[in-house]
Amino acid sequence: PELLRQGGADVRDVVAYRTLLETEGQEAALAALEQGAVDAVTFTSASTARNFAQVLGQARLKTLGDGGRAHFLSIGPQTSAAIQAVGLPVHGEAPVHDIPALVELARRAIGGR
Repeated sequence: PELLRQGGADVRDVVAYRTLLETEGQEAALAALEQGAVDAVTFTSASTARNFAQVLGQARLKTLGDGGRAHFLSIGPQTSAAIQAVGLPVHGEAPVHDIPALVELARRAIGGR
């Protein structure tokens, strides 16, 4: 925006949306992860990976990353990089970077159930 202003443009910063950390219901989800009751976790953006890691905390994150049952699945390359950056493996990346492809990837990852 600053470069545009320097060039004479009238620039207005508008916040279209904000990504917020959702914590409602997290205890049940964390318990399911810890008990091995989760087959797959899908990530649709880098921020979902970072927020997931924040909610889990380092100890839980390390436990899951070191061989938990859940498959960690990504919608695309930037999301995959963020998943790996928080210390989790990427078990699959959608070949087309959209929700239907991610859903199909999850379906295949858990055996077509």
